[in-house]
Amino acid sequence: MDKLAVLDSNVMQKSLRQEIAANKSDANLTTGQNKFGDNRDTYEKRMYLIASDSYHASAQNPTDVELASRSETWTRLLFNIIPEKMLKACFDEAFKNHEGVFPVSAYELKDAWQAVKDRERERIIASRRALPDAAASACTHCFGTGMWNPDGRGMRNGCPHPIGK
Repeated sequence: MDKLAVLDSNVMQKSLRQEIAANKSDANLTTGQNKFGDNRDTYEKRMYLIASDSYHASAQNPTDVELASRSETWTRLLFNIIPEKMLKACFDEAFKNHEGVFPVSAYELKDAWQAVKDRERERIIASRRALPDAAASACTHCFGTGMWNPDGRGMRNGCPHPIGK
């Protein structure tokens, strides 16, 4: 496919997206903020830099059209999944775990976000442990205290320590 055909295709895709978005009632598809409070325009600009890093880390020199297309697609897919302030950390994590010569993908960014969240969750659990490093202290309900609130009616003894839940 020659460059003109790629450009025409991308212009057509953008035009169709704009037309579809104009007919949608959900303003967050095209403008506004996501659940993290990020502005869509600044998110897409940050994503453009991430897409650029993805290409350059794979020793590829994309055209501006390819970069714009990737950043637009990744923004559409990840806007309500990964907070803007975590995009670089997610890219770094995805690149660290990436194998192959192709650029990092949106799937790898999404998986990296889950890994970053899991590590942060484990860090919080470790910082709240009341007991030494043991199975009970890893409990996400009582953090090793033995006290829990199973039904929302107050704290009581007897947490069963369901590890990882």
